[in-house]
Amino acid sequence: SESVDYGLSFRVETKQDVSVPVLSLQNTRCVNQIEEVCLAIERTIDRTVQNTLDQVERDCSRLSTLIKDTMERDDAARALNTKTSIKGVSFLFLSALIPLLVLSEAVTHGFLRSTAEKLLGKTYLDVAQIYTAPLATLVSLVPDSYIVYFYAGLVLLTLGLYLMFRWGRKRPTLARRRRNELAQRKKYLDEHVLKTKVGPRPIQVLNWECTTDSS
Repeated sequence: SESVDYGLSFRVETKQDVSVPVLSLQNTRCVNQIEEVCLAIERTIDRTVQNTLDQVERDCSRLSTLIKDTMERDDAARALNTKTSIKGVSFLFLSALIPLLVLSEAVTHGFLRSTAEKLLGKTYLDVAQIYTAPLATLVSLVPDSYIVYFYAGLVLLTLGLYLMFRWGRKRPTLARRRRNELAQRKKYLDEHVLKTKVGPRPIQVLNWECTTDSS
């Protein structure tokens, strides 16, 4: 028992004799690791946002170009349709004029003169004969053996002109309302989207300091 008491007393005395030195942390600065993490997150967000904005800008530019090309093709189709309409009206006019000229020549100089003279009178027929004299002269130049072929050729020419009028196809064009909508969209893209470019956001650096003063 004496040895046990001696051991315990030695441990207590030894423990009491141990002194822990005091560490002084005067004017100590901590490394701001939160700042680095925030900067990395901020740069990642800015890079993602900027890439998205660049992609939107490219898409808007491509869309504006497509609208422009569509309207240019529509303008070309409208111009072509105008030419086709003019040609069609000309073909229709000629296909109607040739039979009228042939009929007037037959009435004033041909086999229908006697019937027309009874209906209209000789005075009106003589006046009409003056205007149809060039056509009568042209017909008189054709030999009698070819007169049937001459009139058959005129009939075929008339049918050909009429068929050209009927088969003159027009290209499809945009409706006026649709064209106005496309023009408004292109104007909005050019004036409000493509001219206004959003740059990257400024990065705000967090200056945090950790200081300890001993008292």
